[in-house]
Amino acid sequence: FTQGSLIEEMKKRGIGRPSTYAQIVGVQAVLNVITGERYKVITKEVREYVEGKYGKPPGPISKELAEKILGPGKEPDFSTRAADYADPQEWERAKKELQELFGREPTDEEILLYILFPMQAKEFFELREKGELHPEPVDAELPEVAETRPGEVPGAAPVEFEITYHGEKFKVKIEGVSVDAEAGKPRKYYVRINNKLEEIQLKPFKEAIPQGGGAQTVQTAEEEGGIPKATEKGDVTPPMPGKVVKILVKEGEPVQQGQTVATVEAMKMENEVHAPIDGIVKKIFAKPGDQVNPDQAIMRIVPHKEDNSYQ
Repeated sequence: FTQGSLIEEMKKRGIGRPSTYAQIVGVQAVLNVITGERYKVITKEVREYVEGKYGKPPGPISKELAEKILGPGKEPDFSTRAADYADPQEWERAKKELQELFGREPTDEEILLYILFPMQAKEFFELREKGELHPEPVDAELPEVAETRPGEVPGAAPVEFEITYHGEKFKVKIEGVSVDAEAGKPRKYYVRINNKLEEIQLKPFKEAIPQGGGAQTVQTAEEEGGIPKATEKGDVTPPMPGKVVKILVKEGEPVQQGQTVATVEAMKMENEVHAPIDGIVKKIFAKPGDQVNPDQAIMRIVPHKEDNSYQ
């Protein structure tokens, strides 16, 4: 496809003109590929778009997508204004919560930021009020690094290398790393990929200490507690790495397969996470604000016949 022909094709088969809502379309496309099925996981923004909460789209919406969200035989209704869906009490509610947090009248900008991004804004405001909001210090260079040629020192870690991924080669160089993080917590690395500087977040599960050319495996705090790996059929997992925004159920609550039980923010979009089976929420492992990966269980659901303690 050329850019023009791709846009025209997506107008015919997708959710309208993608250049108008590039981020929404892009994230949904990624989810379609990751899950191996079109619209198996639908973002909150795509759902609201189809429901008409963003107004009338500039292009037609596919019947497949509309029926998956609205139900068989139903079509989107764009007769209402997007503003009609707004909660008239949301502004005053947010204002009151910020008054309690600040001990003063919040500005309109602060209220708007809190409404749009409640979790991130609250974290930002709390750090600012405590005087702890400051740029994260970064080591200009990796500490105590003596560079050498590959293969000369057994167990040496590479700092500049080439990787091949799906047949495509990338030149990588580690440029810097954030100061030491709390044990088991994510740490930021600054990596140059094909001469483009990127920031990545690395969360260790195991670490190896080179000893005499070998390596000793060290277990991290993550394996001793926290969010476990998904091992059961009823484990609820996110479609991609992200931050938990909401947990929509409680322990002991019955749920149905396909029911939205949590939302996870990834790529600036809120992604619905669904129950994989009918059953009872046995245990919730994650909370809002936690970073989760696709191989981790946000919560565990067990079939009704396996758990009668909540009935």
